[in-house]
Amino acid sequence: MTNENIINSLLQSNNLRTLYLIDPVPLGRYGPSLASWDRLQHLSIVLTRSYPELKDTAFIPPKSLVSFTFHDKSQGDVPWPLASDLASCTNLQHLDLAVTRLHPTTAEAIGFLVSSYQNALTELTLQVLPGAVEEENMGFQSVLQSAQPLHFPKLERLRLPGSSCDTSFFQCFSADELKYFEVGWL
Repeated sequence: MTNENIINSLLQSNNLRTLYLIDPVPLGRYGPSLASWDRLQHLSIVLTRSYPELKDTAFIPPKSLVSFTFHDKSQGDVPWPLASDLASCTNLQHLDLAVTRLHPTTAEAIGFLVSSYQNALTELTLQVLPGAVEEENMGFQSVLQSAQPLHFPKLERLRLPGSSCDTSFFQCFSADELKYFEVGWL
């Protein structure tokens, strides 16, 4: 069975609620196809290698999406895309993003995602994966500071495993319902 056949078969699964993809090929086809699963609630994508087409891939999530995980375990030499249709996806509550390198465009994409969903998120995980270069450890603090002002009215869990931050980090956002905070080190 070819990758194209697998994609077509998955697209015919209208009832799909959870989708976990590791190194989906062709990546460019999956991004726009996401909207076809109008009942999809949980989406996880893990990249273990670089995909040159990643920077040009448009992610169009279905409005039913509640949880989105995107872990980029590649060397981080290809930036994340800035194109996505976020307007239709209004109920995203769990966002889990992980990188080994925060390319400037990737940082901009992450800041845009966090800013776009700040009103609906109940859980946010921004993770620096093992093997990241040293300067990336403070990267997510910079991402959140550049996206401010951020106000998370529903955020209960904020996780920054593998990251560090200083006291200025707590001045770049407010979270009315925050009950759990995790950081690699202060």
